[in-house]
Amino acid sequence: MSATPNLIRIRSIVRARAASIALCLSLCGVAQAAAPAATAAAFDGYWQTCERYQGEEYCESLQLSQQGETIRAAWNWRASQTGGTDLLIGRIEDGRAVFDAPGCEVTSDSECRPKQQARPQLMVLLRCGRDLYWVHDRKRSCAQVKPSESYRRVDRKALSADVVDFAGYDFFRQP
Repeated sequence: MSATPNLIRIRSIVRARAASIALCLSLCGVAQAAAPAATAAAFDGYWQTCERYQGEEYCESLQLSQQGETIRAAWNWRASQTGGTDLLIGRIEDGRAVFDAPGCEVTSDSECRPKQQARPQLMVLLRCGRDLYWVHDRKRSCAQVKPSESYRRVDRKALSADVVDFAGYDFFRQP
């Protein structure tokens, strides 16, 4: 056996490594191209939080529809004999969903009464891992939220009674 390298074998190894590197780089490019699309709709979906208060279960849910930098929301709250739904329009800003208008309160399947607030308050949804949190604008990081106040992603069926058809409300068609 000769001590000199076999050039055909070396070329074969180099080509195989080059092909592996090219494949890896192309897959990385696909992952980078797909990353903005994945984060662009990070808030989309159905979210819920429930807790017991004086022996009664109280639940809040969010239905979110994100299109680019605009986000539409239906916030529902339910207790045993009462409940309500508010609609909100916001924007995505620095990875957070920001709602600065008071929105409206749903009164029927197609009517939504504008809410009046003496001091409109900026409301912010922050995404921390798999959970969402309503926070004040002063809270800008996940380190500042309480785990007990999280909204967890749920299946649409879990909120079937509270699902809103956004297209049915003039509120979402306003400029």
